[in-house]
This record gives sequence, structure tokens and C-alpha cells, in this order.
Amino acid sequence: MAPCKAALDVPRGQLTESLRTLQKAADLLESSRAVDPAALRYPRTLAIAREYIGHRLLALNRPTEALAEYQRSLTLAATIAAEHPGNRPDLGQALSLERALVRMAMRSGNRGLALEHARKLVARAEAGARFPSDQPIRQSFLAEAYLTLALVHHKFNEVDEMKKAAERAASLARPLLTHRVYDPAAGILREAQELALGAQTVNELVHPVETAR
Repeated sequence: MAPCKAALDVPRGQLTESLRTLQKAADLLESSRAVDPAALRYPRTLAIAREYIGHRLLALNRPTEALAEYQRSLTLAATIAAEHPGNRPDLGQALSLERALVRMAMRSGNRGLALEHARKLVARAEAGARFPSDQPIRQSFLAEAYLTLALVHHKFNEVDEMKKAAERAASLARPLLTHRVYDPAAGILREAQELALGAQTVNELVHPVETAR
């Protein structure tokens, strides 16, 4: 599985220095948060800093440390999102971190953990999609969550479950094509359709008689 793009958004030769800078920023934010625990700006920025620390550690081939940072960041982001459910960027941050944990579990071949985080991702996106504001972006979050679940099932050769999740992702993404505000909908739809079509092909090969009925 390829590293996430954010892990490589600086040249490889600058990863260590970038990591040090981010760690200093996180330390400062922790100190500021301790002084003024009611200020929301500190945990929000801290969640982002810890996510990027995780990206840098992952790019430096330190996955155990990266996982710890992603989990710390998700704890912050999920708390903020729960306290401010109408804030779409807070939801997006929490979903991004849950996806990072899905990717790491897939990378290590841990099916149970990958599915656990993917299902949490879907549940979080489902809850976020209930708010009427910021549509269709919230619906796009949900489509991407189902696509992530489909990819987990694909990774572990669970054809029927993959097809179901991919078809759900496609059904959510398809109406978004008319909304220029969310261009990635086309990519989500294309990948979801490819997964669903692949699942259908596998079923036809494995169960030709049943499929033909």
C-alpha cells in the first residue's frame, strides 16, 4: 500500500528536520493548552500537528511511533468533532485520521483492526451526514468512507462485502457529479464502480450457475 500523500509533502531529505519542527510545535501547543484548557484553537491545531508528525514518522519508516501519533491526534479530533458536530472541518479532520489508521492496519495485514477502524469511519461519516449544512461535502465524506470499507474487504478477498460497500459508495458519489464544489466525487465513483464490477466478475466465475439464474 502506497504511503499517504501527506507523508511525502516535503522532500525526503527534509523529513527529519520537518519532524523536529512539528514536535516543537506540538510541545508548545501542549503547554499553551495546559495554561488555557478552554481555548479550542489549541487542541484543533495540536490534532493537525500530531497527524503530520505521524505522516513524517511513517515516511521515515517508524510505523509504531506513527501509529501512536495518529491515535493521539484522533482522540483530540474526535472529541472536538463530538463537541461541535455542526463544524464540517472538524468532522473532516477526524475522518482523515480514522482513514490513516485503516491504512496502517491494512499495511500490517491486520484484518480485524482494519475493519474496526473502517466501520468506525463509516459510522462517524453517517452521523456527520445527518447535518443539513455543508452538503454535498458531507455526503462525499460518507461516499469516501464506504469506499474505504470496500477497499478493506478487497484487501482481504471478501468479495460480497466489497461489492456491497462499493455499490453504496457509488450510489452516494453519483449524485455529487452535478456539484462542482466537490470534484473528487468522480474519482470515488470510478473506483467504487471498478470494485463493484470486479466483485461481480468474481462471483460469475465462482458461482456461474447461480449468477446466470
